[in-house]
Amino acid sequence: MSHELKAEVVTRAAIIKSGIKSIRKVISSPKLTLKRKLTYVKAHLFAGGMFQCSTWGVLPPSLYFKMHHAVLSVYRVATANVFSSSVVDSMFSDADVIF
Repeated sequence: MSHELKAEVVTRAAIIKSGIKSIRKVISSPKLTLKRKLTYVKAHLFAGGMFQCSTWGVLPPSLYFKMHHAVLSVYRVATANVFSSSVVDSMFSDADVIF
């Protein structure tokens, strides 16, 4: 793994996470349908954080999980899915959130 790839992945994860601040009100609005919220999330991910990520090779686990966490954090805001031990049975899994 090159230093440039590590720097790029870390930067892209930061872009995704910082972008949540600007769209949080929109994607957490109860007035929007889930489908519309997920459209905004996908646009945010593809326009910024995931743009040209297909040029990356296989990521080492530490970078993979950093990017995975950044992506899922946006989806969790949109779906209002936060961990709570009292609602574990009704929570979305990572696969449910992404697909």
